[in-house]
Amino acid sequence: MLDRAQVEQALGSEHPFRLKVFEVVGSTNDFLFEQALAGAPAWTVAIADRQTRGKGRMGRRWESPSGVGLWFSVLLRPKLTPQQLMQLNLVSCLAVAEALESFAHRQMKLPLTLQLKWPNDVYLAERKLSGILLQSHFEGSALRFLVLGIGVNVNQTREQFPQQLRETAISLRMATGRVWPREVLFATVLKALYARLNRFEAGELGHWREAYLERVLYLNQTVHIQTRKQRLSGQFVGITREGFLILRGRDGDQIITAGDVLIL
Repeated sequence: MLDRAQVEQALGSEHPFRLKVFEVVGSTNDFLFEQALAGAPAWTVAIADRQTRGKGRMGRRWESPSGVGLWFSVLLRPKLTPQQLMQLNLVSCLAVAEALESFAHRQMKLPLTLQLKWPNDVYLAERKLSGILLQSHFEGSALRFLVLGIGVNVNQTREQFPQQLRETAISLRMATGRVWPREVLFATVLKALYARLNRFEAGELGHWREAYLERVLYLNQTVHIQTRKQRLSGQFVGITREGFLILRGRDGDQIITAGDVLIL
């Protein structure tokens, strides 16, 4: 189980987080959603050593076994418009990727280069390393809170992934041959998120889109976009200011607000 004392030590004596640490929970997102409805403050954080009902995008299950990953959720109460939610989602992915790279270089003395897959994933060697799930709650048109769920594959071996994921998922241990200290890594990612998202909410993160595009997979390539209703094809030519994907087809550009990017 994660050592709370080690996490607190890595965070430092003064930090804004209210930590809830579990050995087992159904879903950290579900837990925090209930806490948010009951009035929990921003930057309440729930982390579990294992989830039994971990959530991925579009109703998928997120595999979150015991002792090998970071499975956590963060409660946010930002003053944002609905049009800014995709931006926040992409900025969160960028923050996670930057934090993992920085930890690899400074703490582990290892080279690590991460990519981003629109809209919710961090990739390593074109395999999924981390995923983000953003859930929002509105009252009328007013945003009341967000729950940001994050999963990072840290110390799994290939055999610890389900058979169907062994060719598409990867962990930091698989990529580097080293066991990573989860508590210190968790604290590093939390602090990076806090810094990035506060700057974003304050309007001080003007170049996030350029930083995102430098890492995004399949830019300027022909791709499929699988939405809930259809499959579209075209060239992935960019990201709008709102964070939506621009797909260029025979009839011009189309703005994609949600979907899975698949390479041909």
